[in-house]
Amino acid sequence: MKKISILLAILMVMALVFPLTACKKPKDKEDVTKQEEEQKEDSKQREDEKKEDIDAIEIDDAASAFLDDYDVSVEVPYTPAKFQPNLKDRTPKADLSDVANISLFPSLTAAQKKALVDRGFFIGEKLSNDYGFESNLHKHMHEVYDENEYSGVPNFITTDSLLHVFHLFYDNFLMDLEANQLLPALEELADGMMGDAINQYEALEDERTKDLALKNIGYFVTIKGLVTGGVPDFPTIPDEAIAMAEEEIEKIEAQTPTYSDVMDMDMDFSQMKPRGHYTKSEDLEKYFRAVMYMGQAGFFPVDMNTGQRDEDALVRALLMTHIITNNEYSYRMWSLVHDPIDFLVETSDDLEVKDFATLLYGVYGKDPNLNELFDDKKMDAAYSGLDRLPKPSIGDFKGQSFRFMSQRAVIDNVWMQQLLDIAEPGKPSNRPIYSGKDLFGVFGMKAAEELQMADERNKKWDLYEKRYKETKEKVASMKEEDWKKNLYRGWLWTLMELTPAWGEGYPHFMQSKEWKYKDLNAGLGSWAELKHDTLLYGKQTMAEKGGFFPERVNYVEPNVNLYNKLAWLVQFSRENLDMRGLLNERLVENLKYFQETLEIIRDASIKELEGKEFTEDESHTLDFIAGIMERIIMNFFPMDEDMWVFDFSDENMYIVADLMMTPENTWGIPEDAIWTVGLASPRAIFALFPLGDELYIGRGSVFSVYEFLADERLNDDEWKEMVKQGEIPQEEDWWQELIEEDPVEIALPSIEY
Repeated sequence: MKKISILLAILMVMALVFPLTACKKPKDKEDVTKQEEEQKEDSKQREDEKKEDIDAIEIDDAASAFLDDYDVSVEVPYTPAKFQPNLKDRTPKADLSDVANISLFPSLTAAQKKALVDRGFFIGEKLSNDYGFESNLHKHMHEVYDENEYSGVPNFITTDSLLHVFHLFYDNFLMDLEANQLLPALEELADGMMGDAINQYEALEDERTKDLALKNIGYFVTIKGLVTGGVPDFPTIPDEAIAMAEEEIEKIEAQTPTYSDVMDMDMDFSQMKPRGHYTKSEDLEKYFRAVMYMGQAGFFPVDMNTGQRDEDALVRALLMTHIITNNEYSYRMWSLVHDPIDFLVETSDDLEVKDFATLLYGVYGKDPNLNELFDDKKMDAAYSGLDRLPKPSIGDFKGQSFRFMSQRAVIDNVWMQQLLDIAEPGKPSNRPIYSGKDLFGVFGMKAAEELQMADERNKKWDLYEKRYKETKEKVASMKEEDWKKNLYRGWLWTLMELTPAWGEGYPHFMQSKEWKYKDLNAGLGSWAELKHDTLLYGKQTMAEKGGFFPERVNYVEPNVNLYNKLAWLVQFSRENLDMRGLLNERLVENLKYFQETLEIIRDASIKELEGKEFTEDESHTLDFIAGIMERIIMNFFPMDEDMWVFDFSDENMYIVADLMMTPENTWGIPEDAIWTVGLASPRAIFALFPLGDELYIGRGSVFSVYEFLADERLNDDEWKEMVKQGEIPQEEDWWQELIEEDPVEIALPSIEY
């Protein structure tokens, strides 16, 4: 990173031209008419001069070029897989007597047999007991393959299970980074900003500016208190700032929307409730509260309700910007917290330090006099410069704001924002919530689109279809380089491979309309994990080996492009995170192993579609996928002194993420409820697949996804308890149609020793 001294050198050569022409005074003449004319002429001249003053100030990125050091990434090319599906469409006999391993499944019901004949698959019972948690089995998706090894049932390896493995990498990497690198850097940042804010306050003479600087101290003392677990009581901190911070933290702990004296605005303190993976440790809770507070606490230079300037908010942002851009160490700590999230999640949606650095130094000079921030002429120029800065993508109706650490404009939320009816105050919304089905619809999945267009509630908003079409066109216009900007987008790009229709040359089960519901469910499940993992950052709209049984045949759900893109995503993650120094050797090697496994699965899928035999490596990978997945998963969890600290008995797939708060609406759903997505126990899938000249039944695992309204923002533990108590929402109709929940007993084959 370039030193601040370089910044000052750059700023010294910036030419800030302020015309010095004095304004005329009206001449003292008795001719009032002539005097009025001269006053008008004088007023016009003043306006012209002010315009010249503003236009002479060029505000561009050059003033903050020193902040670009982290805007780099490793280019990882994506090469589409080449293959030609040419399987012949094969359906079994009505009694399944031509299925080679039918004897393994003596308990299949008539409905289950009919589903296998008609569409080639059915969704089975939950793989673990949602209501008791007595067993540790099947809390993760790979564990069904472990059981398959011991029962001789062919593996049917699903996209769901491999996408779930990527979530476990992403979520655990993020937790480790936050607890061990970002939290210490945030504490250092809070210390530095708090101390410099105090020095700035003491040096100021202008009373109005000084009062605002005091509130800024209260802001940084609040952050320091959130990070350390208590408001600091240093002698140098003004008593008023301590009192403000103590009151603010009380409101944060109460988690109730109310007025913030520190921010001079209403704040939704319900957002401060730790959830996602942030309930797993005290350090993660501290990190969550501090980062969420900074993301929610915005300084709005214009009150969008009245259209009036809020110059106090603008000046507070400029004061903060001046502090951090004049302390190289603080800026380094800010970057250590802020910049990895650009790659892991997305860039900021609101204005931040870099934006306001161009504003401050471009308008007020290389060495601004902070006592003159309210100077009328320069304030006009600052607002003119503000108009040239980007507007937010999400919640644009609230206007521009400065955030010391902003939330991120995750691209799916940007799109979904367009599918909400943002009604005027006092007017109910005709489309108050969106669904994950909207996302997969605009991705191009016909089954998802048909569900949304058939939903009568969506027809209440006359703009829905128009906005939907426009959003779908925006998604279709995305170029490859747009998707490869960060891991969040790369994850979504991978999920788009669930959207195509599977036609001639694909297995019979994939060509059914019902299979697209299975694909939709897989996409919704992985998307729910993405929303859970990035809950803090995304700005809301508003191995054991069996070997005891005879050799099995196995099969992969042949979505070649998804495995190919997921392998790319893993490589993209590894190379870019390693370049940033964020991976240890164990994680580097594990990601390589995960990538190689995905490439083997991709190649095996191609062999299935082209009617070719597996290689030895491919057969081995499919046969022992349970142990391979477990090895990969275990190495994604933190280790202490070469020992795993992860215990599967404490883990499961029960995760939840809040998507948005509901407004007043015409749908008849409660106002201020929390629209939520959650995952419960995975379900089994039984599928009929062709291999060589035979048909076989295989078993795999799929997500159980729920979109529902909650009374409050839920964390994972609360969701788990709801599921345990049987308070789980009902699965959607289109998914229930695929479920045949009668238990499928396995007839163990005889074993010869």
